[in-house]
Amino acid sequence: MNPSRFVLVAALVLAATPIAALAQSFASEDRDWGAPVQAEFRRSPYHGVTPREVPGAKTILTVDLKRLMDSGARPVLIDVLSGDHPQTLPGAAWMPDGGHGTDVRDALQEKFVVQLAELAGSDLERPVVLFCLSAECWLSYNASLRAVAAGYRQVYWYRGGIAAWRQAALPLGRLPAPSR
Repeated sequence: MNPSRFVLVAALVLAATPIAALAQSFASEDRDWGAPVQAEFRRSPYHGVTPREVPGAKTILTVDLKRLMDSGARPVLIDVLSGDHPQTLPGAAWMPDGGHGTDVRDALQEKFVVQLAELAGSDLERPVVLFCLSAECWLSYNASLRAVAAGYRQVYWYRGGIAAWRQAALPLGRLPAPSR
């Protein structure tokens, strides 16, 4: 069997595997670098080690996100990675400015709240999952702070992001046009 065909078959098998088979972390999504939790936005550079939690949000691992997606809870998945990138989690919306800005009182907050309300149907109880590239990306941390400040009560920070999803060999989807 050629190597690319083997990878495809392995990915399909893993995607169809029961959730228990994913009971490990991927791409350092659960690694503790000792970074302190902070209630303020991280500004550029956005690449760097992150804390393990966001105030007011729940950190979610790949296995937990897969379980949430399979549960029928219809979480709103929001990719906040800036810059055009070819793939994201299946069904995710793209808000490339969601993690930028200075704080929850800046001009980007109002735009974020409007976009999030459209995606969540103005349901503050609907699960909202924010992610970017990896556990070393602060954009989704900042966006999680935005969602909490907007009053959403089930905010999940998918710390491992696209890198963890990819490492778990779960299917990726095409990056949609940015939410407006």
